[in-house]
Amino acid sequence: MNDGVISRVIYCGHSRLAVMKDGVILRVIYCGHSRLSVMNDGVILRVIFCGHSRLAVMSSGDIIRVVCCGHSRLPAMNGGVILRAIYCGHSRLSEMNDGAIFSVIYCGHIRILVKTIDYF
Repeated sequence: MNDGVISRVIYCGHSRLAVMKDGVILRVIYCGHSRLSVMNDGVILRVIFCGHSRLAVMSSGDIIRVVCCGHSRLPAMNGGVILRAIYCGHSRLSEMNDGAIFSVIYCGHIRILVKTIDYF
């Protein structure tokens, strides 16, 4: 990644992540039971339903409420900053500071590359 742009599609197990440009996911991601809504200017347009996971609607880069759904839990965000690390089953999300994920996320068969620059 460079300047917040994912340069290519990521294939990892059953996961597929669409190419991003200038912080905008260009198309919907369909990956197993996962669905990620199209993003525009850093705003997730609708709720994501992914197996037992549910991600609240975002506005202006802020997750509006904590997600508690099955084994998944995502802490509240303030100003685009995830306040603490998430440990949930096999999922681990590194702490964010100023919109940057500092390390690779390993979650079952899913791997997300390091993000270095905030695109919200």
